[in-house]
Amino acid sequence: MTRFSLNTSAVAGVFGGEEAIASMATVHVYEHRKWLGWYNSPGSYTVARRYSLLSSFSGVILGAHTNLATLFELDGCKGPKFRAAHSGSILDETSHLAALLLKECSDLPGEEVQGRKTKQIGVTVADFHHVPDEHMYPKCLDTASPFVALIPITVSIGTSVACAYSQDWYSFSMILLGAIASGVSCWIVGSGKLTFTHPKAADGCPPGDGVLGTDGDIAVLRGPEGAVNCITRGRFSLSFSSQSLYGNIGWCSTLLMVQFVAQLLLIPQGTLFGQSLFLASLAVSWAYNLWLSSLDKEKLHGTILMEGVLCQPRLKKYLLD
Repeated sequence: MTRFSLNTSAVAGVFGGEEAIASMATVHVYEHRKWLGWYNSPGSYTVARRYSLLSSFSGVILGAHTNLATLFELDGCKGPKFRAAHSGSILDETSHLAALLLKECSDLPGEEVQGRKTKQIGVTVADFHHVPDEHMYPKCLDTASPFVALIPITVSIGTSVACAYSQDWYSFSMILLGAIASGVSCWIVGSGKLTFTHPKAADGCPPGDGVLGTDGDIAVLRGPEGAVNCITRGRFSLSFSSQSLYGNIGWCSTLLMVQFVAQLLLIPQGTLFGQSLFLASLAVSWAYNLWLSSLDKEKLHGTILMEGVLCQPRLKKYLLD
């Protein structure tokens, strides 16, 4: 007599990994998002490998170091050229925040200026009135639809209870382990603070007016040097209590790898009913991660920059034909 098995354990550790990583990038953007990760998320092996690159913790996986802000798309993009109006200095490459500002400008509706018909160029005049602190923690956005997060959490709890009721303790424990590993990882990674830094402007320096742009969009920046260099040389980063070694991230990597190995070995021991419930919890969690990963993170980061850091500078866009 043969026993049919879905054998979904290997798929659970690999499938949906990129979506899980992309969804984790929202924990520093939305307030209280770090408390909403308690569901059986797929892709534990892929996430564990990626987290291992951030940590010098000597865990199960070895990898080269990378930047945490780059992994979560808070940094890493090069901004356009900037030419200062008063000093005449030129920055061939500006910061990631300059790219965010230019995207905000490109999305603005513009006022058409009639003239000779050529290639249309958007010119945005940005007036900065607020000089941020050199080191600050911007306020996060309100949590995106927190009730949506209750769907995968409820499904993971419900399927684990159903497995326990049918006395499939293998599937019950693996769904529960997946929810705990995902929740702990989300909480630890989310404990990092979104940080904004920029260099202090020299005393007595002239205004930081200048032109920032590409062939299709130009931003004319006007304001104090301390405000303008937030765009040209400022940056977002993440700060942790274990900043030097990222030890907590290393423990996350190890926990997720333990989840992958345990599910790989124990899920095939469960019943067909339990394996089906395990697969259902993964599918719902993957759909939630996919929804989070589809959010426009550049837009979200741009909103934090404009509202939380620059205090809503005045933007006026013109479309030149």
